[in-house]
Amino acid sequence: MRGQPVALRSVTENVRRWRVGYVSEDRKEEGLLLDFPVLANLTLTVWERLVNRWTRRIDPVRERGLGRHWVDALGIQCGSLENPVRNLSGGNQQKICLARWLAADCEILIIDEPTVGVDLGAKEQIHQVIRDLAAREGKAILLISSDMPEMIQLAHRILVFRDRRIVGEVVGGGASGQSAAEIGEAIGHWLN
Repeated sequence: MRGQPVALRSVTENVRRWRVGYVSEDRKEEGLLLDFPVLANLTLTVWERLVNRWTRRIDPVRERGLGRHWVDALGIQCGSLENPVRNLSGGNQQKICLARWLAADCEILIIDEPTVGVDLGAKEQIHQVIRDLAAREGKAILLISSDMPEMIQLAHRILVFRDRRIVGEVVGGGASGQSAAEIGEAIGHWLN
């Protein structure tokens, strides 16, 4: 990272030292605390920053402000910050997974299968968030997706893996001006 070798050992170190976040493909098993409220799910990566130094407890005003900011910024439909995440749609759950790492201000965000199990409207919103993170915020996004059109549409550079090795590289549709069919053909070449 920045020219230095990095060994990623723990989630805490990844976030604190290297500012790397990970949005899991399995939000229900690995990405969310389903029975906890929206607010806790949004802010748990930054609880340490929200602790009042005198009381040593999370400052509820700051936590609510941060939670409200991310709900508004990503258009999360949750009704209330106290609602359990389990009650939300798949798209809103996925936005919470993204917002959690945005709150942590990660420079590198690994997003695994970002739109699995979400409706078309949420899919486009999530795609726009990913585009904005890269273009406006200057974040590095490592997108892992089996959805070829999604990958072609979002990626500037696509690395093709087979048997845990990089077997090819294609400039993505966002940067190359190539058609989706041309990019798909090039990727297919390395997969066969």
